[in-house]
Amino acid sequence: MATKAVRGRKPSSNAGDPAAVRDDAATPLEAVVRALKRAEQRGELTSTEIDWSVARLAGRVRRGNPRLEGVNRPEDILRAAAEVFRRRGYNHATIEEIAAELFLTKAGVYHYFSSKQEILEALCERAMASAEEAVKRGMDQGGTPDERLSRMFDEYLDAIMHQAAFNVLMRHLDEVSAPVLTELQRRRKEVEGMFRKVLEEGIRTGEFESTDSHVAVFGMIGAANWIYAWFTPDGRLSPEEVRETLRTMILNGVRARGRAAPR
Repeated sequence: MATKAVRGRKPSSNAGDPAAVRDDAATPLEAVVRALKRAEQRGELTSTEIDWSVARLAGRVRRGNPRLEGVNRPEDILRAAAEVFRRRGYNHATIEEIAAELFLTKAGVYHYFSSKQEILEALCERAMASAEEAVKRGMDQGGTPDERLSRMFDEYLDAIMHQAAFNVLMRHLDEVSAPVLTELQRRRKEVEGMFRKVLEEGIRTGEFESTDSHVAVFGMIGAANWIYAWFTPDGRLSPEEVRETLRTMILNGVRARGRAAPR
């Protein structure tokens, strides 16, 4: 006697396939996810491609994704890239991994940036701009040389601790192109020059003492820059405590003997 097919469902040609039986009992999305996983096992898809596909099917790419809504897309790509470079390093990171942070395709990243190199250089430029703005802001507020240098150092430390691109600049400066490196080095010297100008003014007024202002500034900025290697926002000390400790240590090293820190 012929077997009747269930109305509305074609007879399965995978009756012996346990996965097919499980898919019959799953939701449509679960069935698709299982099919994608089997494709991954066969080497036809990567885990990143699966994550993006599932996000697209679930609607997280087109709507309801807080990482994409209400933001400037190039800015968001740079933020994601800074995190991927921190986690994986520039040389090991891929455009695909950056895209996956935002549930984008590689094409979505390439729409705004032509290469991983361009993303790196944009992040380094962002970090340098943040340093310039921070130091100038501290210098322009007025006060004695000691007060200004204290603010400049505080502002610089805050920028380093809160701007993720600094980690990229410190770790991967030697990966940028020669013209970009030349420009970044010029701007770095300008930042050093702002510190040195205020320090030398304080030496003339008797607030600071130093045998060489260049060495003093190199030591000051170097101590701040090294934060990228050890500071974590959720560490034992808060950002404010780290800033206070470093500022006190560094500026006490250049203050004239017997002079107290400004209140």
